[in-house]
Amino acid sequence: MKEVTLKFLGTGTSHAIPMIGCKCETCTSADPKDTRTNSSLLIQKEGENIIIDCGKDFRNQAINADIDNLSAVLLTHNHSDHVSGIDDLRVFNRLQNKPVPIFGKADHLETLKNYTFHYLFSDETQKGGGIADLQMNSIKNNVEIEGIDFEVLDVIHGKIEIFGYKFLNCAYISDVSCIPEKTLAKIRDLDILIIDALRFREHSTHFNIRQALNIVEAVKPKKTYFTHICHDIMHSKVDPLFKDKKSEYFTEHDVSLAYDGLEIKVMKH
Repeated sequence: MKEVTLKFLGTGTSHAIPMIGCKCETCTSADPKDTRTNSSLLIQKEGENIIIDCGKDFRNQAINADIDNLSAVLLTHNHSDHVSGIDDLRVFNRLQNKPVPIFGKADHLETLKNYTFHYLFSDETQKGGGIADLQMNSIKNNVEIEGIDFEVLDVIHGKIEIFGYKFLNCAYISDVSCIPEKTLAKIRDLDILIIDALRFREHSTHFNIRQALNIVEAVKPKKTYFTHICHDIMHSKVDPLFKDKKSEYFTEHDVSLAYDGLEIKVMKH
């Protein structure tokens, strides 16, 4: 068995925390667990790095996590807080002297290549502007990267179909408002579930905490971490509620709020 490390590069929303101009108790908190950058997960195996999503905060995330090589990027969807760091992937072309593979949904990749980051792929890009060597790979089901099998999980984010990923009996679903039955069947009895839990109030494109807890009850993972958390949630006040029998958010399942920098060890057989 080989040890694989999962590290939360970011656990926040598109606005991140602290939010610009906000003076709420979470945004002004001194607790480092209340500082949340755009949601992203780093998977490390024997010195090789794979990331899920590459948002606006990726540059600082990569520096803080000392990422100096990158085997692949898996994308859940093409919203800015999940893809805006793609421009910074050019650095890894120089560090590694090889392409960086990017995997995701076909239509999402086409938009990124032809519109959002067209300047990285265009034949007319100035050489001094840094032509990227990024390999766009559309996937529908599974892909193997560094000996780890990643299975696509189809989920709904508001009105759009996006991806989550299952690997090493773990699942990562960062943005979701509905999980189809076929996907629920794939995430039952996981060792680790990482799932969107934006806030207490309902939202049109994300699970709130109650909805996320309902998913936990339905699929019964051994351990759950909530991510993509907004500034309504103060870590020190909310995290204990899942273990407080007097709380309406009490659960008999092992549930915690994730936070930036949190590391989890899992085993690859």
